[in-house]
Formats: sequence, structure tokens, C-alpha cells
Amino acid sequence: MEFAEILPFICGIASFLVAAGLVVWITKQPSGTKEMMDISNAVKEGASA
Repeated sequence: MEFAEILPFICGIASFLVAAGLVVWITKQPSGTKEMMDISNAVKEGASA
């Protein structure tokens, strides 16, 4: 196989690893201050109205 045939697979695997790393990083972030949580809850409540 030539490099040009393998490159899409390498890019696909690399992009999957980057996406998985971002998911882990984002889920480890703090939820925010109490004020931020209150605003978030108000937005959720308003969206479901």
C-alpha cells in the first residue's frame, strides 16, 4: 500500500482520538459558579415551556 492510501485511515483515527480527548477534557471541567448554574437552569426551564 502506498502512503496516499493509508493517509485517510490515519487521519480518521487521529480525528477520533482528538474528539475522544476533547470529550474527556470537557467532562472534567467544572460546572461553573452558582450564578452560572442558576442561569443555565432558567434557560433549560424556558426552553421546555
